[in-house]
Amino acid sequence: MFIYTALIIEPRKHNALKFVINNFFQNLSDEWGILIFYGNNNFEYVKNIVDNLEEKYKNRIINLVNLNVDNLNSRTYSQLFFTTQFYDHIPTNTFLVFQTDSIILKENKDIINLFLDFDYVGAPWKLNKNVGNGRLSLGKKNKNVGNGGLSLGKKNNNVGNGGLSLRKKNKMLEILQSKPLENINEDVFFSSNINSSIQYNVPDYILAQKFSVETVFYDKPFGIHNCWKYITKEECEVLKNTYAEINELILLNN
Repeated sequence: MFIYTALIIEPRKHNALKFVINNFFQNLSDEWGILIFYGNNNFEYVKNIVDNLEEKYKNRIINLVNLNVDNLNSRTYSQLFFTTQFYDHIPTNTFLVFQTDSIILKENKDIINLFLDFDYVGAPWKLNKNVGNGRLSLGKKNKNVGNGGLSLGKKNNNVGNGGLSLRKKNKMLEILQSKPLENINEDVFFSSNINSSIQYNVPDYILAQKFSVETVFYDKPFGIHNCWKYITKEECEVLKNTYAEINELILLNN
């Protein structure tokens, strides 16, 4: 029925959930269905959001899937993406992952068409010039990348963040079958040290900036993920003044 899937994993009664789901319906074409993973304590909360969607969006809900968990942390969230059964719920090969701290920017929604043929794209991670090429520094907020940055290698160009990411299901499964699991965040896992035998089509660092902003500023991205925690105050003000919806997203996440 749908060509593409957008999915969100949210077991909490999160203040931003309704706003974010509506944002993705409004800014993705009717070729996209939306899949919602919920938890033990928020089914009625999610159902109420779905029941109050505009009628034209209700038939684009693919499914509501119970995770059978009360909550998730970064480790258990990542484990979902490391489980092949998780992908059984996704009916299309191309899927877009989003979270409650991400939105599509209406003015730039068509930019997604630049990336539909890639196997993986997320916001590029900020390069740490102090540790050489191919290295990454996310600061102290990401405990899984270690001190001094993470080497992603040239193949994947420090691309990128999973909080708003476009992926190919067949490539995620191929990587899971060919690469030992590691105790790292799932987006780092799918962005680093990919077996050279796998044909993995990822955009370069410059092009990926057009997809999403997290740690690297770009003024006209398709979307953003949690960027107010990483880019400078001045850069954030540029985005907030240009895209009013960012202000509401920030308020709902505070």
